[in-house]
Amino acid sequence: MPEEQDDERVWFSHWTKEYQVRQVGKKRIFEWLEKKPAIKLDWDNCTVGVVGRSDGMERLVVRSKTSKNSQYMGNIPVQLRFMLMLDIDPGSVQEPVLDRNYSLASSARKHIPESVRRTPHDRWVLRLGGGAEIWEWTRHGEDIKSSRTWRLYEKIMTFAQSGISAGNVFMARVEEIDSVVPVIYQPAVDSLDNFLREVHCAAATTIDGETVDVEVSLVFNNEQLRKFAFADGLYRWLRKLLYGRSIDIETFRIHFVRDRQDKDYFIFQGIYSGDYGLTYDTIHLDTSPEMHRVGYYFAGQNHPVVFINTSNHAMAGHDNNAQMWKWEYVPWVAKSPVVLGTKSRSELDKQFHSVLFG
Repeated sequence: MPEEQDDERVWFSHWTKEYQVRQVGKKRIFEWLEKKPAIKLDWDNCTVGVVGRSDGMERLVVRSKTSKNSQYMGNIPVQLRFMLMLDIDPGSVQEPVLDRNYSLASSARKHIPESVRRTPHDRWVLRLGGGAEIWEWTRHGEDIKSSRTWRLYEKIMTFAQSGISAGNVFMARVEEIDSVVPVIYQPAVDSLDNFLREVHCAAATTIDGETVDVEVSLVFNNEQLRKFAFADGLYRWLRKLLYGRSIDIETFRIHFVRDRQDKDYFIFQGIYSGDYGLTYDTIHLDTSPEMHRVGYYFAGQNHPVVFINTSNHAMAGHDNNAQMWKWEYVPWVAKSPVVLGTKSRSELDKQFHSVLFG
């Protein structure tokens, strides 16, 4: 399957429900604005890749990225990566068309340059259904069939006609690493201060190097309660009292069999999300170990994909917040916003001392 190319960047527009993060005293509350109409968001510098197809639908992965300085990483520039998945019916996709005098004046996205927002321009647009669009501004002297938008249309149509069934690899151009390191996705709501900070993979290899059991610990900036936000201050105080820390650490396991994706699985004991999404904050499914098949991989079998689904960091191998953009944490790449380490959960816990138990 072809990789997404940075020189194939396009605009991506879609309609979505609106949400807000309200400050109530010292607490921040996440909530969907169910009674408000959907809003249209327009994102530039996006790449689009095809993951696979199932039941007549085709799954696309839309990515974007930006740079900023990270105080946590030592006040150095890091790259923030974003991802959105959507399913489309390729049978309803029509050829790209010329759309004259398109205006971004009504776009709900912030930080669009005023010169673009105020002045209408012609564009080439591929409509995907459900209000989703891939498009780019026209260029003088060029034909629509030479556009990036047209090439993406051809890729979608070619894949639809290929007979290839559902795929599970998110192809991307990244540095390679020959070890089992997961890629983590988390709803990109930065006003919640719920960022992932560190990924630690402690591996033990058995059976002649063909099987690896990996203990993965994720270190988060904080754990903000949402649905029961009134308890957030108390909960942080209890974590400090019991564990000697206000940061949140969650640990799961990956059973990995080389070249046998059908044998790989996760164990999310006590932190499995099931089908719960971001508005839930008390989800702790799988009180005893349960095996969950890996749903997706990133750029090859070495990198199973994990989705942080709830506000208390319960997770799964599937996405329960499909309508939301995700942070895409690829821990081993240059300028990653997270630390990649090899500490075990036991080693991480030893860094902190309980007020009650020493």
